[in-house]
Amino acid sequence: MMTIFSRLLHSVLHLGHWILHRATLAAVVVIFDNDNVLLVRSRYRHGWHLPGGFLDPPETFEAGARREALEELGYELLDVKLVNIDVSRTSLICNNYCGVFLCSAFRKARDRAPNWEIQEARWFNVSTLPDAIDAFAWKCVFQAYDLSKGGSG
Repeated sequence: MMTIFSRLLHSVLHLGHWILHRATLAAVVVIFDNDNVLLVRSRYRHGWHLPGGFLDPPETFEAGARREALEELGYELLDVKLVNIDVSRTSLICNNYCGVFLCSAFRKARDRAPNWEIQEARWFNVSTLPDAIDAFAWKCVFQAYDLSKGGSG
């Protein structure tokens, strides 16, 4: 179990990364099971989000999405499709580039181990997403859902 000191150290390291780099690279995955999407609630951010996180150099966007799904959920992604590379400004000097992936073929590789980062993971029907879903996750869910139904994303 991670201590308060470890959480603080993790936050300081991420802050240092943002200060020292002009860009961050991240990946998220939208995991569908029919019309249900898997969202996570973290211990350090409010609301529901997509599983994902920063890339570990020299990781690709896809490798990062696969690693995060395994770490956060215990799921091995069997088939992923790039939905979008989202670019957002995170500060005056930093852009965040985030690979957004769609996955509807996966298998449970291991039980999700309790950790300091992810408090809960839960399936939601796309027609009844929680009010507390963040705007980025909401946008990504519907882009991926459209793509999964044969749209253009």
